[in-house]
Amino acid sequence: MATGDIVGILNADDVLATDDTLAHIAQAFGERETGNGEQVDCVYADIRFVKQGESVEALRAAKTVRYCSAAKWRPWMFRFAAMVPHPSFYVRRECFDRLGGYSLDYRICADFELELRYLYLARLKAAYLPECVVVMRMGGASTAGWRSNVEINREDLRALRSHGIWSCLPLIYLKYLFKIWGFVFKRK
Repeated sequence: MATGDIVGILNADDVLATDDTLAHIAQAFGERETGNGEQVDCVYADIRFVKQGESVEALRAAKTVRYCSAAKWRPWMFRFAAMVPHPSFYVRRECFDRLGGYSLDYRICADFELELRYLYLARLKAAYLPECVVVMRMGGASTAGWRSNVEINREDLRALRSHGIWSCLPLIYLKYLFKIWGFVFKRK
């Protein structure tokens, strides 16, 4: 349903990190090029998790519980079900027209499956924007406890296998070792 040139998904209770975040993302699309001088198809960045905050200002000022940086993310990490933070993932709308939208076959990991198709299988030209673009509350379907972790990991494995990419649950569970760093090295 999006009609703009760039599509990004902001969850209902999340906020953009600053008033000029969208300008930074638009600028990244205009400035970033691949090594061949081609414009990028998508841009991704960092997000931070907070526990509380009722207003936009309160969320932006809230203490960081976990900082999720995509700086070191690479496509091979999909085998571990590691992906760029979905709320920081912005894509040219034409890519949705060409590659399809979100698969409704997944309760939790439709974002993982979409990123897998776009970044790993289609090899879209992507650029990392080195800043936090979204402040996200803890909670939600994907972080609601150990049961949701089990379900999301099974869905991630199903998405990988449906695209002919080998992985297994023990390999996928290793991603939690990397996630620990986001709780230890928190940024404002």
